[in-house]
Amino acid sequence: MNDTTASARARTLLEELNRCLAARDFAGASHLFAEECYWRDLVLLTWNIKTMEGRAQIEDMLAAQLDAAAPVRFGLDEREAVEEADGVLSAWITIDTRHARGDGHVRIRDGRIWTLLTAAQELKGHEEPRGTRRPMGAEHGIRRGRQTWLERRQQEAEELGHAEQPYVLVIGGDHGFGGAALLSAESALRAGAGLVSLATRPEHLPASLARLPEVMCQPTESTYQLLGLCERADVLVVGPGLGQQAWGRSLLSAALASGRPQVWDADALNLLAAGALELPADSVITPHPGEAARLLALVNDIIRLSELDEGAEDTDKAEITDILEVANDAVKSISGVAKKAGITVTAEGVSTLVNGGKSLIFEMIYNLCDNAVKYNRENGSVKVCVGSAGGSAFIRVSDTGIGIAPEHIDRIFERFYRVDKSRSKQSGGTGLGLSIVKHIALSLGGKISTESKPGYGTEITVSLPIAEK
Repeated sequence: MNDTTASARARTLLEELNRCLAARDFAGASHLFAEECYWRDLVLLTWNIKTMEGRAQIEDMLAAQLDAAAPVRFGLDEREAVEEADGVLSAWITIDTRHARGDGHVRIRDGRIWTLLTAAQELKGHEEPRGTRRPMGAEHGIRRGRQTWLERRQQEAEELGHAEQPYVLVIGGDHGFGGAALLSAESALRAGAGLVSLATRPEHLPASLARLPEVMCQPTESTYQLLGLCERADVLVVGPGLGQQAWGRSLLSAALASGRPQVWDADALNLLAAGALELPADSVITPHPGEAARLLALVNDIIRLSELDEGAEDTDKAEITDILEVANDAVKSISGVAKKAGITVTAEGVSTLVNGGKSLIFEMIYNLCDNAVKYNRENGSVKVCVGSAGGSAFIRVSDTGIGIAPEHIDRIFERFYRVDKSRSKQSGGTGLGLSIVKHIALSLGGKISTESKPGYGTEITVSLPIAEK
């Protein structure tokens, strides 16, 4: 009987609120609230996360927002009982607006609304499937006793290896690369995983069924499909045969967003080296020696660029350096690498003095030569020429390499930009060498220019102010 009376009083107050809103009686609506009250709205009426305290703020909000949201109707959530304790009614409510449906909670004291919470749950025309789970398994909606994400992870951690064995999801196998993903799934089984799934291209399903029928092969074409699989997995293995095209990049992004512990291998590490990705804190990487060397080089170059951005070597700019002497040193340093590639590197010119530390000038010339060697032809050559012209010193590095198409020339000094990605991968480049060159040249008051023709080679010229004697 008490619950019925409480429900009736709560329903009557909400109906009076609906009447005031329908009549645009904002003052009347605000006076249905206690003098000391608050209304917390999560996107439903304000399209923002906003708290209104007191009648005046509530009246102002309704006057500003009601036209956009009307008609607005409050009602009791018939699935939940209205409770009363210590003179306060507590009720779960539903709210319907022009654009959205929402849920909320109201507390009523002395016949007036004391606290009100309203939250948007779905936009009309974009409704979620009914029930507590989406088709791919992710939970949604509100229900009592539902565990938080952290509570579920803690429970899984306690049960892992005791009540259950880990569920491993292998993500990889783009067109033509299914074998690597299948081998990784087989390795997970042999290592003792209780359950192994493979998210891969549909074309690899027959091979998976024939070779590893115990692996649950999940044909995966979209990140939406992958997110549902990640929700149920304990650990992700990302990278075997993933490739570096749009499909692989999108699945890698979805894996990162899942928050699951991850093992990164193969193409996942290649994508890491190719761009600015942030590894989850509990990730494990398994590079082979070549991948490890490329990742270490990438880290070193990123640190170097950060130092240049922060002006870490401003003191070196007061030094006076002979660029011919430094060019000869740089050529000697790179001659061993060049000889293995069948490339001849030479330096020529006249003694020319510039303001700048020897180490900065050396780094700039060495990086230019290194780039010229990597993108050269067999039995090709690299020439470093230094001197002065037009009141400026110059360092010119030319090669007989593959050249650069006109549409790429303006972008070669951008961070991580590569004209030939496959060749960069083979040579171990990080995509930051020319960015470092540009940073050093600009920090010394210089400028840089490029001339190139595909098939005939490239010439990069750095112009620097001549040192004042």
